[in-house]
Amino acid sequence: MGTSLRQLRTARGWTHDQAAEAMGVSRGQYIKLERGERGLTERTIGLAAKAFGVAKSEILNEKAENQPAAVVAGEMPEMHVKVAGVVAAGIYREAEDFGHFIHKPISALPDVEFPEARQVAFIVEGDSMDATKPYPIPNGSTLVCIDYSDVDSMLPLRTGMKVIVERTRDGGQLREWSCKEIEIRGNDIQFNPRSTNAKHKPFIIPRNHLADDGQMVRVMAIVRQVIMHMPLD
Repeated sequence: MGTSLRQLRTARGWTHDQAAEAMGVSRGQYIKLERGERGLTERTIGLAAKAFGVAKSEILNEKAENQPAAVVAGEMPEMHVKVAGVVAAGIYREAEDFGHFIHKPISALPDVEFPEARQVAFIVEGDSMDATKPYPIPNGSTLVCIDYSDVDSMLPLRTGMKVIVERTRDGGQLREWSCKEIEIRGNDIQFNPRSTNAKHKPFIIPRNHLADDGQMVRVMAIVRQVIMHMPLD
């Protein structure tokens, strides 16, 4: 999609700002789409087709040409998914420590429901989700997720979702990544641990949270698959 958008934009002599305005998205979002840093969705395909006055197939043309034959034929071969790092409730790390985790990519199938969303994996550290139902998420599990920024327009947060949450404090100098289960409570969103350990507590964020306490919270990813290793003894 990136090549197609760039070709369409330059053919019209548009700047990034003009293309973003035509699509009704932010300049930053458009640039990510053009560079291929953000995955295709039905919404962005439709917006691009309307903005540039072309058929959706023309937006998809570059993608179809560059995909392996198995994908074009409808099969879904495994793909390598980057492991972004560790999710550990209650552990704040210096901001510069993030992005320096060294883990081998894992193999996973594309998400059937959201095939254009980027996939990312996290390794669970600790017992904050070891009582999750219907299946526990124990220490050492690998969570295969979809990037929430790729699906936020079509997949609103709802009760029961397992998500990867980032909390920052001290002006973003300290960060915590953790897995939580969402509970919508009126105008608030509650992020719940599901743990056998009572030290893990839920936290509630008002939907219109202004971060006057110095804390920022965002949903990074939606958990779609849990990979566990069974002990040998």
